Amino acid sequence: MKNKMKEVYICPYSKTKLEYVAEQKTQTETIKEHFINAEGRIFPIIDGIPIFFSSDDLSDDELTAKSEYNNIATFYDNAINWLFDSFQEDEVVVRNKMVDLLEIDRNSRVLEVGCGTARDSIFIAERLGQEGEIHLQDISEEMVRLAEIKINSLELDCKTNVFASSATYLPYENNYFDALYTFGGFNEFSNPAQTLQEFCRVVKTGGKIVFGDENIAPWLDDTEYAEIIKTNNPIFKRTSLPLEHLPENSEETALRWVIGNCFYLIDFKAGKSAPQLNLDLPHKGWRGGTLRTRYFGQLEGVSPETKAKVIETAKSSGLSVHEWLEKNINAIIDN
Repeated sequence: MKNKMKEVYICPYSKTKLEYVAEQKTQTETIKEHFINAEGRIFPIIDGIPIFFSSDDLSDDELTAKSEYNNIATFYDNAINWLFDSFQEDEVVVRNKMVDLLEIDRNSRVLEVGCGTARDSIFIAERLGQEGEIHLQDISEEMVRLAEIKINSLELDCKTNVFASSATYLPYENNYFDALYTFGGFNEFSNPAQTLQEFCRVVKTGGKIVFGDENIAPWLDDTEYAEIIKTNNPIFKRTSLPLEHLPENSEETALRWVIGNCFYLIDFKAGKSAPQLNLDLPHKGWRGGTLRTRYFGQLEGVSPETKAKVIETAKSSGLSVHEWLEKNINAIIDN
């Protein structure tokens, strides 16, 4: 196996350890190298690249994407060259600015999901030192092979790792990576919410996640500029953004548009947990109460006249409405 980091993988589905089995030849058969999990499931290693799925594991959308990208892999770079030229953008400048958002150092471990032909990967890898790691994933085996060739042609200091898998089921332990990057494939993911949860699972608390894909900025949507782009490629007709799919523990989230304002780019930090509240901090004022009592303590409504009487009576008693209700309702119940 070309990949030297065999020990880092886990089963992407059961999240259990994998055993690496080297190729074995007997008098009657050759057992190809592979990984196997505790339940006996085998993940093949083909031409040195681990394949962490079978067709049964993939959704219809994933199967379609896999087939399409396998078919276009050899001329994919030509299409991307044309794209940057048509927008009159400097690809090196644009990609470096996007990679800046990862906030990585030379010792970082970085996962790129949907690496394609490694056009972003090289800018990430160049920032990593001997202790750094870059792991390249794609659902297309052909894309991964081209990415491996390109990344191996460079004189890099960092460790490199390539594999094929679903973006929603990644073969790594929790908190393995310092940062995660994916650009140009997110709109193809069939379950964006689950995929973003998986991103957060494998990234350490405080680590950056950066992702983006096609989406014309809304202020341009009705312009001739936008119509030209959408006529050329209907993929740009997508108007929805995946903000609603971000995990609860997303922190310091930012949204911007890049490359002619035709691609969204979202970056956020993986937080420790969802935002927390002090539910029992008393309000200061005539209503009183807390977040807990106002949300969990709601009762049936009363008439406007009764409400006015309660407010006035509480005020006369020198109590907040919450305090007056607690005192008098409990007195009635206890008696």
